[in-house]
Amino acid sequence: MSLTIPMKIPSPEQDKDSFIQAHTFDLKRGRPSPEAVCESVRMHGLAILRNCLNPSGLQEPLAALNQWYLTTRQDNADGKHNWRFENGTNLPSERFIQFIAGSYYTDVAKAYYGCSASEVLIPTNRIMLRIRDEYTNAMLFKTNGVHNFHQDYVYVPHGLALNAWVPLTKVDAQCMGLSFVLPFTGEVYSPPPDIHKIMQETNGFIIMPKMDIGDMILFNHKTLHGTFNTLEKKGPRMSIEFRSGTSKAMGPGKIAKEEQLLQFPGEDNYFLHL
Repeated sequence: MSLTIPMKIPSPEQDKDSFIQAHTFDLKRGRPSPEAVCESVRMHGLAILRNCLNPSGLQEPLAALNQWYLTTRQDNADGKHNWRFENGTNLPSERFIQFIAGSYYTDVAKAYYGCSASEVLIPTNRIMLRIRDEYTNAMLFKTNGVHNFHQDYVYVPHGLALNAWVPLTKVDAQCMGLSFVLPFTGEVYSPPPDIHKIMQETNGFIIMPKMDIGDMILFNHKTLHGTFNTLEKKGPRMSIEFRSGTSKAMGPGKIAKEEQLLQFPGEDNYFLHL
């Protein structure tokens, strides 16, 4: 299938390469300072964590997504899809959060929010399994949602300020990744954001970091992100993403009404503690 990509924005290679290098932390070289990672997220919009997770712990989310995808695609063989087709929800949330709790992510979340591990919360209805391939791209293309640049701040409760994106498949020259509009400004833009205008005003550029299974990107809830200029990549991209907040900011009494209609079927808890 041949698709025309409607956006073409210059992005100097030197800007992308230098940014990625400056904000990449490789845990194989030792555990980086959580405060340094937090500074990248707060001041520059994101931090790339290499070798952050044990790949074996990601096999269950990958299997769940594969099974959901095959079942859903068969059930919807008539081609009547919308953007929600890319969202999978059949993951044992508690087991996944226990896996995250045992990782370096907990150190960063504690530093980011200035709290103890027991105060960090991950909403189960904000754990998203997703797939992007030629099939889902075609569905999104029909609704002009291909790139879908946005800020989670506009759509997600503001107390969920730290986002995590984890690839379940390798992101390389053949497989699309998640894209980010930089430099990070901290401004909130009315949806949909005018990416052309923003980049012209900020001398901006777009990055799509290459990633291996076990890597993670942490980003600010005001960071502009989407999937840019990747429709020609044939390999499927499978990923899982989640957000965190704190007990103080996201207590059930403050969030239950706002989240009630968004709670995934079958989920009994709004939040699970790390």
